[in-house]
Amino acid sequence: MRYMQRFSRAFLAAAVMFSLSTPVFAQTVDDGLTGTERDEVLELVEGFIRANPGLLKEVLERAGENARYSSIGNVDAIAAAVPEQVRAAFLTPDASMTYLNGSGVPDIVVVVDYSCPYCRTLAPLLEELAVRYPDVVIGLRETPFLAPLSLPAAHTGLAIFEQSPKLYQRYHMNLMTRRGPLSLDAIMDAAYEAGADLSAIGDSLTDELIAKPEHNLALLRQAHLFTTPLIISRKKVTAGGVSMVELEYLLKENE
Repeated sequence: MRYMQRFSRAFLAAAVMFSLSTPVFAQTVDDGLTGTERDEVLELVEGFIRANPGLLKEVLERAGENARYSSIGNVDAIAAAVPEQVRAAFLTPDASMTYLNGSGVPDIVVVVDYSCPYCRTLAPLLEELAVRYPDVVIGLRETPFLAPLSLPAAHTGLAIFEQSPKLYQRYHMNLMTRRGPLSLDAIMDAAYEAGADLSAIGDSLTDELIAKPEHNLALLRQAHLFTTPLIISRKKVTAGGVSMVELEYLLKENE
């Protein structure tokens, strides 16, 4: 029962799937529980899922919001029309922002979803940008809405960020540069290979952490843009994938 209380409501479904399908996570759980306690946890979680069938459905509904917003008009035109105060909110450092490089006030912020193929294409370019310009501050906003597994992927990343920004950066790049589709194994393998403390992830998944992706999704709603990646600089909002030249140009525009 003590272990059950450590998990937040929104992560319960993901936690049981991790424990059942991923040897690394299962071993971590087993290290802290007796066989009877583990069975009790899984039984309670299964009951919770059955009593709350709409838990993962919420993420799918967000994908529907994406289609609805995209039908409003040209995405680039909507991005260009994002109000200044909304753009400023994306750039304002807060508890919901993570960092791919540096910290503090970001030069650019990238809105990402681990199920987004364009985000995966962009990730190595952002890493290269940080190497070319080590002083550039690259902020990230986790916005899990494209697929059900986007949610546990984001929660896991945010929990790792609380452990260490460096570990989070490794996790982020591991997951973004993975081979194949997003899966529970891919999420936990990325965390394990990053060197994160997997046993501490459950303790980090508080209501406060779970509110962070919701805050980022609220910013997207204000911008009337449910698309990833979304790149916000001090001068403009850019939707979709960009080249290294375009990224460098965005930095130059900031000057």
